[in-house]
Amino acid sequence: MRTVIIDPPSDFLEERRRLGHDIRDEMWDGVVHVVPEPSTWHQHFAHRLAVVLFPLAETKGLLATHETALYRPGEDRDWRVPDLLYAPFEHALNRGIEGHAALVIEIRSPGDETYQKLPFYADVGCREVLVIDRDTCAVELFNVAEGELARTTGSVELASLGARMTTIDGPGVRVTWEGGSADVLL
Repeated sequence: MRTVIIDPPSDFLEERRRLGHDIRDEMWDGVVHVVPEPSTWHQHFAHRLAVVLFPLAETKGLLATHETALYRPGEDRDWRVPDLLYAPFEHALNRGIEGHAALVIEIRSPGDETYQKLPFYADVGCREVLVIDRDTCAVELFNVAEGELARTTGSVELASLGARMTTIDGPGVRVTWEGGSADVLL
């Protein structure tokens, strides 16, 4: 169900902030997008995937975060909150990451706005955007070159982490890297 609140009263947004309900809210060029809570299985899968990818990010010198705002550089009214984010440490601020992420991962739920976020990610300089279907674990990788998105499906190469990701039965994904592999099941 889509809900749009045009010019919400400031006390509505302040109450969301006070209660911590705004942690996943996004602002798209000044328009607040109130994002619904992810399911338990969505969160479980994201957490398990983050555990596998964390040491790979560390070896590449990347900051690994979850549900962290990715800001358009120099803007206070334009950000998205991917499920997982990997970025150079120098782009980290207290409020989140200022563009230039090496990799963002979106776990796509039915009816969400994952695909509508892709132009933003390309525009702010993300090198790779990985979309994983929440129910089937099908993977799609969008590589960004000169602001354009090139889509790869099936078994995808995550250059930013030096790993390959493939959908497996379960459903789940298999992550392989030099010297190791791990299966992350839904």
